[in-house]
Amino acid sequence: MKERILFYVLFLLVILRCFYLDLSLKPPHFERTQEELVFQIETVTNQRTQVHISQRGRRQVDEKAFWYSQTSFHEGDKIKGVFHIELLRSLSNPGIRWTEKNYYRERIYWKIKEEKIYSRTCQHSWSQNLRRSIFKKFNQFESASFLKILILGFPDKDKSFEDVQEFGLSHLFVISGMHLSVLFYFMYGLFYLIGGTSRYRLSFIVSFLFSGLYVSLCYSQISLTRSFFMLTLVVCNVILERRSNLIRVFELTSLIVLVLEPLELFQPSFQFSSAAVLAIALGFESRRKNWFKEMLFLQMFITLFVAPLVAYYFHEFSISGIFLNLIFIPVFSYLLPLLFIGTGALLINLNDIGTFCFKVGDFFFEILRWTLCVFPKFKLTGLVESKIEIIILLVFIFVFCCMWRKNGNAKIKTLSLVLILLCCLSFSATAKIFRKFQKKLILTFLEVGHGDALFIEFPYGKTMLVDSGAAFGEFDIGQRVIEPFLYSKRIHKIDYAVLSHADMDHSGGFSTVFKEFKVGEFWVTPQKEEGSNLAKLVNQAIKKGIKVFEKNLTSSSIDIEGAHISFLWPPPNCKEKNRNGCSLVMDLNFSKTEFLLTGDIEKEQEEKLVTQSTHYSMENRILKIPHHGSSTSSSDIFLKWFAPQMCVISSGFRKPNNKVLSRLKQNGLQIFRTDESGAILVSVTDLTRQIRTTR
Repeated sequence: MKERILFYVLFLLVILRCFYLDLSLKPPHFERTQEELVFQIETVTNQRTQVHISQRGRRQVDEKAFWYSQTSFHEGDKIKGVFHIELLRSLSNPGIRWTEKNYYRERIYWKIKEEKIYSRTCQHSWSQNLRRSIFKKFNQFESASFLKILILGFPDKDKSFEDVQEFGLSHLFVISGMHLSVLFYFMYGLFYLIGGTSRYRLSFIVSFLFSGLYVSLCYSQISLTRSFFMLTLVVCNVILERRSNLIRVFELTSLIVLVLEPLELFQPSFQFSSAAVLAIALGFESRRKNWFKEMLFLQMFITLFVAPLVAYYFHEFSISGIFLNLIFIPVFSYLLPLLFIGTGALLINLNDIGTFCFKVGDFFFEILRWTLCVFPKFKLTGLVESKIEIIILLVFIFVFCCMWRKNGNAKIKTLSLVLILLCCLSFSATAKIFRKFQKKLILTFLEVGHGDALFIEFPYGKTMLVDSGAAFGEFDIGQRVIEPFLYSKRIHKIDYAVLSHADMDHSGGFSTVFKEFKVGEFWVTPQKEEGSNLAKLVNQAIKKGIKVFEKNLTSSSIDIEGAHISFLWPPPNCKEKNRNGCSLVMDLNFSKTEFLLTGDIEKEQEEKLVTQSTHYSMENRILKIPHHGSSTSSSDIFLKWFAPQMCVISSGFRKPNNKVLSRLKQNGLQIFRTDESGAILVSVTDLTRQIRTTR
C-alpha cells in the first residue's frame, strides 16, 4: 500500500513538472531573418519537409523547422546554406485546437526558405534507406498512400484520407498497440510452431527483438513508443513468470513517457493513446469467452473513453464510426499480418508472394473506400467544447467502466451512463439557452490569412457571416477555420450569409458553409458573370433551398434585434473595372457604436461614398480597412469623412502597405491586425465596448 502511495505521489510531481515546463515554454530568440543553417532532413512529404537544425549562425542548437520549397532532397540529407527564417505561426481563432504552441512542444519553431545552399551531404541511416526501398515497392499498388501510413506511419495524409478521419477510423492507421501486438503475436506464433512449447521464452524474446526492429523502422510516434514500453514490461513479466496487471503497466509506461518527454502530456496523440490504452486495460479485466461479446465490450470501453477527446479536438463525433469500427478492427487485425508478410516478401525479392498480399490489401482498401462513400454519415457536433467538460465526462465514464468491470450494481451502471448522456446534452442545451438571452452584439474578425471572414452574433441569437476566406486546392478556410469556429460555439444555423464580392479570398469558404450548415439568406452583389465563382455559389445556395437576395445602395435598410444595417455601395448594375469596385459596403449601428464594413473597395469608390453618403454622430466608430490595407484604398479624405477611432485590418502573407499604416496612425486610429493579433473579438452592449484578441 505504501508503495502505491509513493508511486502516485511521484506521478503527481511528474504532472506538475509537465505543467511548469509548458507554462514556461517560449520559442527561441532570433534577430536576423536570414541565417546560415546546418540541418538534417527528417521527413519529406508532399506538403512540407521537416528538418532538424543543429547549427543556427554560430550557435549549436536543437531545433526543428518546416521547409516548404524543397523538392529534390531525401530523408537523411545534411544541408548547409543561407536560409530565410521566420517564426512558425498558425491561424489563431476560437475553436482551433491545434496552435503553434503544439509545434513548439515538439521543438518545431521555424519556417525556412532557401536563399543559397552551400553543400549537401548524404547521411542516410539504415532505417531511412530501408523505408525508401519499401516505399518504392509500395508505389506500384493502388493503395500506396494507405500502405505507407498503415505499415510505417508515414506522416503525409492525402485528400482520400479525409473520409477515414470523418468516420472516426483514423486510429486504425496510427502505428500503435494494435500494430505492435499483431506483429508480436504473429511472430511469436511462428517461432512457437518452430521451437515448440519447450522454447516459449526464446520465442517471446525473438518476437520482442523483431518488434523492436519494427519500432526503429517506423516514423516516430508517441503511441508507438508507449506501446513498445508496455510490450517490454509484459515480456519481462512473462520471462520472470510473473502475472502482468495491465493497469499497473499502463501507469508505469505513462510515467516513463512523461519523464522522458514532459510536454507530450499536452499533445492530442498522447491523450488519445492514453484514453484508448486505459480503456483496454479496464476492459481486459473482465474477459469473456465469447469473442464477439469481448469485441463489443472493448469497443464500448474504447469509444466511451476516446469520445470526449474526439468531440473536443474535432468538434464532432461520428455515430457511424462506432458500427464501422466493429467491422474494420477485426478486418485490420487479420489484414496486418498479411501486409507484413507482403512487405518482407518484396524486400527479399519474393515478388509473387508480395504482390499477392498487396493485391488483397488493395481489395480491402477499395472496400473501405466504397463503404465510406455509401455509409450514412451520422455525426454529433458541439458535444464537448471546453476542458472542464472533458474532465466532467471522463469522471462519469471512469465510474461507469469501474462499476461494469467489478460487476457492480446495475442501477449504478445505468445511472452513470444516463449522467454521461445528460452531460453531453446539457452542455449543448446550456449554450443555446445562453445565446437566446444574451444582449450583446459580438463581431469576430477571423484570422484567415489573406482574405476576409467576419462572424456577427446579434442579441438573442441571430447570426451573420460576412465573407468566408479563401479556398485554393485542398486549402479551404471554410473547412479549416469557419467550420470548427462555429462548431465550437455550438452554432448550426447562419441566418444571413453575406458575400461582399466574388474574389476567391472572400468567397472560397462558402461552399463548405452551405454544405455543413443551415443558412437562411444569402446576400450578394450585383455581379453575376456566367460561370463565375459567384454564379456557382448562387446555384449551390438555390439547390440547398437558401433564399438569395441582391443588395446594393438602393436596398432598404434592415433592423436585426436592435442593430441597424444600411447599404452604402455598390449601385444597381454595378459596372466598375474590377470586382473590388463592386464590393458590398454595409454600415452597422448598434448602441452608439458604428461599424463600417467595406469589402475591397478602392479610392475611386471611397470618394463616391464621401460625396453620396451622410453620417450621424456616433460615440464609437470602427472601420474594417478596405482591401486588406493595400495602397489602393484608405485615402485620407475617406478616413476623415468616417472619422473612426479604431480599425481592423484582415491581412496575411501580404502585409498592409506602410504608407497606409502611417496614414492610419496620423489620423489617431487604434490599429488591430489579424496577422499580428489573431482573431479580433469586439463585444458591444448598451454601456460598454470590449476588444479581445486570440494571440
